[in-house]
Amino acid sequence: SGGIVVKIPPRSSGRTRREKIRQGREQEAAERQAAAQAPRQSAGGMLSDQPYPSAPPAAEMAASQSRPGSGGAGSLRKMEYEELAQLSASVVMIMVYDQEGRCFKTGSGVAVSQDGYILTNCHVVSGGVSFGVRFENEEEETRTWSLVKYHTAFDLAVIRVERRCVPIPLAPPDPVVRGQQIVAIGSPLGLFNTISDGIVSGFRRIDQVSMIQFTAPISRGSSGGALLDLYGRLVGIITAGFDDGQNLNLAVDRDTIAPFAAGFLGRQDSGL
Repeated sequence: SGGIVVKIPPRSSGRTRREKIRQGREQEAAERQAAAQAPRQSAGGMLSDQPYPSAPPAAEMAASQSRPGSGGAGSLRKMEYEELAQLSASVVMIMVYDQEGRCFKTGSGVAVSQDGYILTNCHVVSGGVSFGVRFENEEEETRTWSLVKYHTAFDLAVIRVERRCVPIPLAPPDPVVRGQQIVAIGSPLGLFNTISDGIVSGFRRIDQVSMIQFTAPISRGSSGGALLDLYGRLVGIITAGFDDGQNLNLAVDRDTIAPFAAGFLGRQDSGL
């Protein structure tokens, strides 16, 4: 009838508004989670290590399964890979320094007692004047000048840091068998506490030293790291690999480690 007609858009329902708010919050949460999981980069573009979440002390479980009278193999429980990964807290990266204070090589090591004894390879620490020991979730290294013991033929050595450690227990003298699953923890190429898995592929005797041959991937820098069974016990110290082959790697076996480190294994905290 000649009047002006104004069209008013329909109002969105409260349900629609709530749905949009919920979707927006979910998207924000997903973006925050993705940002938290993305690897950090330093100024030089190299990846830096993320802190690992705290977890139950898997080392305590492994230790209880290694004690005499623990009930035998039938009572043991194989650990999940996530549990075995927690044992990285007992594996360290070792920086080797010369007399001028320059780091000229790195390797790995395994805490074998509460009062700071670290088992590694002799070739890792050879030529070093001091050693920087880095523990998981710590940016600062612990410096030590204490090379306690070494054996060039066995390629084993023990250094000590003035701090409390959580040790990985040595496996009992039960035979390791070919085809047995194992886990390797070390710092290949300086990539701190890398975890890989594989199997025992054979047994070798090199220069009169008993070695476990295994397939878990390793690289330079893994030497001195831990070779574990699925119960979280130390069955070998990662020592070498064949560059001309694929996953042809060697570890000094448990029976060689036991007499060499007998005075240090499982030592209790002495008040450090």
